[in-house]
Amino acid sequence: MLEDNFWYVYNNAQSDEPRDFVFEVLKLGSDVLKSDELEVLELGCGQGRDTKEFLRRGFSVSAVDIDGASLNQIQVEQSEKIKKINKKFEDLVLERNSYDLIYSHYSIPFCEKKSFYMFWENILLSLKKNGILAVQLLGDRDDWASDVQVTTLNFKETKSLFKGFELLKFEELEFSKPSFNQDEKKWHVYEVVAQKN
Repeated sequence: MLEDNFWYVYNNAQSDEPRDFVFEVLKLGSDVLKSDELEVLELGCGQGRDTKEFLRRGFSVSAVDIDGASLNQIQVEQSEKIKKINKKFEDLVLERNSYDLIYSHYSIPFCEKKSFYMFWENILLSLKKNGILAVQLLGDRDDWASDVQVTTLNFKETKSLFKGFELLKFEELEFSKPSFNQDEKKWHVYEVVAQKN
């Protein structure tokens, strides 16, 4: 499904405006995310459309993306507050109890199935107590479910990922609309914002 330059082409076509999901996450997690001394891990940051909103609020951001060219496009005034990390999720090493917010907009499903659960455990261990985890995951009825480069989950599997969390939002969505590289695609999505107990 993914050509060599897919992520650069995809990221280059995105808006510069922060996504609505960012503001929803900040609102739902407002009890925790009110200090300007927060540490954020953004997985799949692209060219930084959401990164810039976190930085604007004074947060420090570890911005991860597989595409180095996209990372290089992130130009911000607060350069001391951002750490750019050019790695595949499978190769990412995260320190325990390091982040107040872990945020991913539709990127975690692109961790290969064989490495997904190990990567997920890595994420959970790196999140501080009371920290916020905000993600979109793909369900097993998504059109990409048969692709080995994509991890899709059923309802029970998805719910089980959040043991030890309070669910601030858990919404299952099914809809059809174009994707970046398809005229029409069936989407099966779990949109989750959760707080670690």
